[in-house]
Amino acid sequence: MNWSKILLTIFALTLLNGCADRIELEELSLIMTIGLDEVKKGQLSVETKILDFNKQEEAAEVLIPTTGRSIRGNRSKLSSMSSGILGAGKLQIVVVSNRLLKIEDVYPYLDVLYRDAKISNEALVISCDCKISDLMKMKLPQNPLVTEFMRKLIDTGYTENYTVRTTLQKFHFFHYEKGITPSISQIIPRQDTITLKGTTLLDKDGKYAASLNLKESFLLRLLQNKLRPPGNYSTAIPHKKESLPISMDIKRADAKVSVSYRQGTYRYRVKVAIRGEVTEVIGTMEANKNLDWLQNQLNQKLKTEMTDVIGKAQQQQTDPFGFGLYARAHLYQQWLKDKNNWGEAFSRAEVTVDPDVVIKRVGVVK
Repeated sequence: MNWSKILLTIFALTLLNGCADRIELEELSLIMTIGLDEVKKGQLSVETKILDFNKQEEAAEVLIPTTGRSIRGNRSKLSSMSSGILGAGKLQIVVVSNRLLKIEDVYPYLDVLYRDAKISNEALVISCDCKISDLMKMKLPQNPLVTEFMRKLIDTGYTENYTVRTTLQKFHFFHYEKGITPSISQIIPRQDTITLKGTTLLDKDGKYAASLNLKESFLLRLLQNKLRPPGNYSTAIPHKKESLPISMDIKRADAKVSVSYRQGTYRYRVKVAIRGEVTEVIGTMEANKNLDWLQNQLNQKLKTEMTDVIGKAQQQQTDPFGFGLYARAHLYQQWLKDKNNWGEAFSRAEVTVDPDVVIKRVGVVK
């Protein structure tokens, strides 16, 4: 008998067995969102949004609340209440209540998510300024899939520069990198919808430190040198006896950081070159006739507002800007002494911000 034919037959039979362990879509329940909250000491509320498939109906999200000591510990309870075989490979969001973040570091609870190779590290980590149960039980008339709505909300907010975008992979980086403290998106339910509130700052221990509103989050992105143009910056500047609302599209922004260490203090200088276009001026001033004055006013405004955001972070001993990375790169020997307590060291740092606004256009109509 021809051995080549025998081998070919065996190979073909092997291929036929490749689908033996397949699972029909209708038999699956995909974990889409995991919500974490504090119930009582040692007990964790795990609210899970599951996408259920049915032959007769469209896929729908089902909420299953459980209580236990960990995410994995709740898996058996979750399985007993699910109509399908659980799969976590499509996990999109991990949302944590601010209440839990104020009590303890949430990173150890996420350990199981990093150990499962089927779970994507692109799942988002966000916070909610409410009880997780209030968020997870919401029904959105504009979008039946709450997970999809929240994901798009964060992605849009990030594109528009009003929040950060922290994935499981980036959250892992934050946990082990001593030169920067974590920052995650923050949402809040309002009536029959969910809105973006801004950014949550965590300290070096992974606990809640402060919240930044949408404008402060915009300035954070500017200082991180991660602004995605065009960025819409709106403020009000004094003009004669009125306060002049003005908006500018930032077409390009480049933040350059230098650092030195003198007299026991880190000293930073942040030069932010901004090129933009005026998109709105409400008042009596003609922007094109007062361009130099307008640029000077915007420089002063940006300097004050960015300095305030830095001060707010320093007050809570956080460094969401990553200034510690510059200290390590340029002042390594001093950094070695401060790296294990960088938040406290940065809180004493002197940071000078020098914005340089150049307005390229004031509109298409003179």
